[in-house]
Amino acid sequence: MDNIAPLFRLFSDLDLVRISRLARRHVESNAPPPRAIQAIDEGESVPPVDVPPDVITMNSRFVLQNDDDEEKSLTLCYPEQADYAAGFISVMSPLGGELLGRRVGERFSWDEGASRTIYHIVRLSYQPEASGDYGV
Repeated sequence: MDNIAPLFRLFSDLDLVRISRLARRHVESNAPPPRAIQAIDEGESVPPVDVPPDVITMNSRFVLQNDDDEEKSLTLCYPEQADYAAGFISVMSPLGGELLGRRVGERFSWDEGASRTIYHIVRLSYQPEASGDYGV
């Protein structure tokens, strides 16, 4: 059994406001909404000081491990900082939206081309809220 996590997200009120504004600029009239908007609809927002330290929020650095035990360090960022090769993934990308609000220890399934990969969120190396960086 893959032990895939249920779709419940937690994020800061500040992230909610910023992502909602950003998403309005990225929505095409006939396209489905960005995954980040779906994540917001599936979760709950709390004040930044109440975000648990194991939640992926904006500008969090974290490590994903695939089902082959390969690890990749990523930072969830805004589109203007995105550079996947350097480990910066936009919250407006499908994978970035999938990661928003997930917690350390969760597993999720992700389609990559013709294959499906199970990812495990191994750890957070930085989360702004846990560091007291509420304006980041």
